[in-house]
Amino acid sequence: MKWLKWIGLSLLFLVLTGCMDPNHSVQTGTIDQKSVVQFNKSEKSEETYQKGIDTFNNGRNIKVVPSEIENLKTYYIQFKDDNQNLVISNYKVWFDYNKDRIIFTDYIHSYSYYRIVDDDTEFIRSLFLNDDEGK
Repeated sequence: MKWLKWIGLSLLFLVLTGCMDPNHSVQTGTIDQKSVVQFNKSEKSEETYQKGIDTFNNGRNIKVVPSEIENLKTYYIQFKDDNQNLVISNYKVWFDYNKDRIIFTDYIHSYSYYRIVDDDTEFIRSLFLNDDEGK
């Protein structure tokens, strides 16, 4: 009888965890001249969330003069825990095509600039840009 109870509990656990929605999401958008964020896309995927968090955590510190990015379009990304309705981290992002790099900084404390590691640039482009925009 013990094994029947164990199998029943195991099946119940599998059914409950198999039906759960992802707990995290990634929202992307743009920031206008008045610093208003306009969301364009939201993706609720644990895999995208984790790869995104890892990509931004692996960013390399670079020296950027604000005049280098002032004419570039400013994008926004946030990583969110949907269960707690909590923003885990958020960033401003710029695509610098002249120097072939993706620059980012913390959305709130933007005193240090970083660049996305080359291996992750295609992943970041796919999060932000439409097919016709990225070319």
